[in-house]
This record gives sequence, structure tokens and C-alpha cells, in this order.
Amino acid sequence: MWLKRWRNSHGFGVHSPFGFQLTQLVVSLKRGYAYYAEEEIANNATELPRRLNRRKLCRMAILIHRLLNFYPPQGAILSTGAQEFNPLLKYSITSAGIPFVKDYNHLNLPLFTVALGSEMEWNQIQKSISAVGSILFLINAPAGLAEQLRDIPNLLIISGEKNLLVIHRPQMQTLLYHMYIG
Repeated sequence: MWLKRWRNSHGFGVHSPFGFQLTQLVVSLKRGYAYYAEEEIANNATELPRRLNRRKLCRMAILIHRLLNFYPPQGAILSTGAQEFNPLLKYSITSAGIPFVKDYNHLNLPLFTVALGSEMEWNQIQKSISAVGSILFLINAPAGLAEQLRDIPNLLIISGEKNLLVIHRPQMQTLLYHMYIG
């Protein structure tokens, strides 16, 4: 499985043009290309308590910042658990210019949702990706969730070792790629 993740993370075997661009411009892009807040996110990481894995949290926040610049939604929902897990997430979302919304009542708007896998039930997951253009980033996603999502049409699913990224794209078959994400 690690070889498959490595290959997909570098664009090998990614046949969707959108998926390939996402891989090249967001997931595997080297530091400091056109994403001006990356240095500020890294500087904020030095203020985190030492008990946290600063490097990992910084990489995750930068990945989310790149994603939101690449494919901007109209609003964001950041769960309390995700905010506690990674205090850098709120800054990475606001620096991308994405406003926060309080709940999923904006179902017709494409929203970006970040949550811990243990915080979301199946119906909440479905609701969070129901609008075209919606993005879901699950931290520590439950095992097997990526396979369950394959039944929903028009999704690009990127499954990491522990995290899961789901993007609802119109007129696209559901695709699942294994990559290193955050």
C-alpha cells in the first residue's frame, strides 16, 4: 500500500485531469510556490506547545491552505475537535479568504468542512459533501470510510494513512486515490 500511496502522491496513476492538477499543485508541491501564507503558517507553528507534533500540524495547515487557494469554496466549517487537534487550521482557512459559517443549513453552497473522523456520523458526512463543489477533510478518518464513499457519485476521494479528503465535482465519476495527505 505504501508504494501505491507514493506513486499516486507524485501523480503516477492519477488519470483525472483535475486529480492530476490537485496532486501536482497542492499535495506534492514543494515549499513556497505562490502560496504566500505558508511562511506565516510555519511561523505560527513555532508558537504551539512542544507536546504537539509541530511539523505534522504545519504540513496539514499548509496543505489545507493550498487546497483552498486551488479550489475555493464559499464558506468553511471547522469543528471544535479539529480546532483543538490543530490550532493552525483556523489561520490557514482565514488566510485563504474563506469565511466561516455556523452549520450545514447552507446546503446549496459549496462548503469546506474540517472535522475529526470520530466527530461525524454517516448522515453528517453525506450532508457535508451534498453540494457540488463541497470539500471534506477528515482527520483520523475511520477505517473503510473511503470505500463506503465510493458509492456516492461525482466524488474525488484522496485517502491518506489516517486522513481523508473528499471533493464533490460535477460530471465526474467517483475516483479513489491513495496518497500521503497531512
